[in-house]
Amino acid sequence: MIQRAQGHLPTHSYGVEPPVLPEVTHDAVVVVPGIMGSELLDTSTGDVVWGLANSRWLTRAWLTRSGLAPLRLTPDELAGHYGRVVAPRLLRTPVWSPFLNGFEPYHKLLRTIGNTVAHPEAVLTFPYDWRLPVAAHARALATAAREHLTRWRAHPAQAAARAHAVDQREARLVFIAHSMGGLVTRAALSLGGDGDSPTTPGAS
Repeated sequence: MIQRAQGHLPTHSYGVEPPVLPEVTHDAVVVVPGIMGSELLDTSTGDVVWGLANSRWLTRAWLTRSGLAPLRLTPDELAGHYGRVVAPRLLRTPVWSPFLNGFEPYHKLLRTIGNTVAHPEAVLTFPYDWRLPVAAHARALATAAREHLTRWRAHPAQAAARAHAVDQREARLVFIAHSMGGLVTRAALSLGGDGDSPTTPGAS
């Protein structure tokens, strides 16, 4: 006969699943959006050329012939001289087009990631000018990711989370990339890196 050890065997109600709690990682996360997922700003005019900054942008972009003209690559950009357009942030509001439907920002993804990291500063977003070739952003991503990992490893929250980790290894980089962002990430990883800064790519 099997006897229950008092106070040590769990009891569950049949048909009731226990809640699933997300695991918390002490790694550093880099989010690389897909094509059209970054807001674009023309530095020569100060105008937003992609991203729903206001209703006037939407009207101008889709209801006038020249509405999307600022997105065209200039002769200088075709020659490899970049900098006219910068990407200050990921999309904050949905962008709609009459032909391609909507482009949803990464709100839900970032919220999910935020629930699985030890501190908000463990997450770095990498907006970029998606009009340009993938190789144009590889080195910038590699540099930004390495600096992010260095900052995060020195963060008190990383040390606290690492102390509770199973293997208590040093924090690593985890890339979460979407669409074109996966190509940018792959190009950045192909540049190589230190042996003490392993990376874990994750792309869809």
